[in-house]
Amino acid sequence: MIFEKLNVDLENVQHLIVILAVPFSFARFKVAETLLETWKKWTMKHQNIPFSEHTNSIFGFPEIYDDLLDEWIHEAHIKERNCILSRLRKLAEMKKTRITLFSGDVHCCGIARFRTRNNIPSPIHDSKLIYQIISSAIANRPPPNFVIRAAHLFSTKWYPITNIEEEIIDFFDQAPEY
Repeated sequence: MIFEKLNVDLENVQHLIVILAVPFSFARFKVAETLLETWKKWTMKHQNIPFSEHTNSIFGFPEIYDDLLDEWIHEAHIKERNCILSRLRKLAEMKKTRITLFSGDVHCCGIARFRTRNNIPSPIHDSKLIYQIISSAIANRPPPNFVIRAAHLFSTKWYPITNIEEEIIDFFDQAPEY
């Protein structure tokens, strides 16, 4: 319904801003997801594991894994996410509009970019160029420094759709604490 409405009503709009609850692009933590899935299975099988009642959410998942499951980049949602990304790209090309995604909920900031693979054509003419801005509430405590460093370490380029490059980009010259 949203895309039908945009196809009809999006005329002469130079820039469409899409607000999402959680980031469309974020660092992938596959190893952590695998470990947390294993923990979930162990705690379900062995009810008497020490501290397991404190680390599991009401859904039977470790609390942090429950958060990872909500992300667009989780395997459970990646197919739907890529479909939406493809439709946004086609909409941008058809309507000649720029699209920017805004999101939060990861307790840190960041910028991601979707563009034509190998950056051809130039950014000004690239209808596939979509930026994502992540800005979480100021009241949320940021993750520990090692988590932020891991996010930078694991951020790389991905190719979610044919001829589309996705990456988290370095934007700031120095860390906020400096």
